Amino acid sequence: MLLSIYNNNARSVIMDRYLNGLRRIKHRLVNKLKLLQLYPATSEIKRFQDDIAQADQFLSLFEIAESQLGIGQIKEEIQSLIEHVQSINPGIIVEIGIQNGGNCFLFLRSFESCRLVLGVDRKVRNWEKLVYAGRTGQRFFPIEGDSSSPVVESILRRQLRGKKIDFLFIDGDHSYDGVLRDLTLFFPYVSDGGLIAFHDIVPDYSYRHGRQTTSCSGEVHLLWNKLKTFFEFKEFIADPDQDGYGIGLIRKHGPNLPFLDR
Repeated sequence: MLLSIYNNNARSVIMDRYLNGLRRIKHRLVNKLKLLQLYPATSEIKRFQDDIAQADQFLSLFEIAESQLGIGQIKEEIQSLIEHVQSINPGIIVEIGIQNGGNCFLFLRSFESCRLVLGVDRKVRNWEKLVYAGRTGQRFFPIEGDSSSPVVESILRRQLRGKKIDFLFIDGDHSYDGVLRDLTLFFPYVSDGGLIAFHDIVPDYSYRHGRQTTSCSGEVHLLWNKLKTFFEFKEFIADPDQDGYGIGLIRKHGPNLPFLDR
């Protein structure tokens, strides 16, 4: 009897914490949306929109992403990735670890088929620009929190409304376990035949040469090398000898992930 009461109390505490976390994230997002309604577009955002309207090629869009948002990509790599992903006409795109939002911006502007881009990060930067960056009929929605949080997963499900992710870009925690955790948690939400990209598949100079630089690709390459043995894949690497960066892409086939623990 006492054990039953204890278990019920424990479940109640866990549920209360979960709901409180959900309320906090919802409160932050509601406040942001209210601000957008009160202040539809600042002069800075209007200039941002004007620049977008004049950008008719990828190079122009990349320059905007680089100068007005921030993007940690090699231009040739992200351009080649986008050109490849265009073949599936993605409708729903999710990025884990959006940093300053440069990738999300390119996704919004590069895929006319896209209707929803979800950006997941502990702190979503430049969200006020990204909500204005899309084409007519497109929507950007920020999800603030740890990508492994049940609260984030709950918001993801609500935004997907039963639909699947067509293109998932993973660029969050760069530890082996962190990348694997993101892949494992989000994999069920990706459509069969959908594409999953991983950033920083090239080992950095610290790993290869023992020389510290500003680049840090972590252990992404270790998981990537395993994934290549199980999935149809493609790599976008400007220079095999470069210090980190590089993008790997796999196509999902079937509902289950292979065993990928260390």
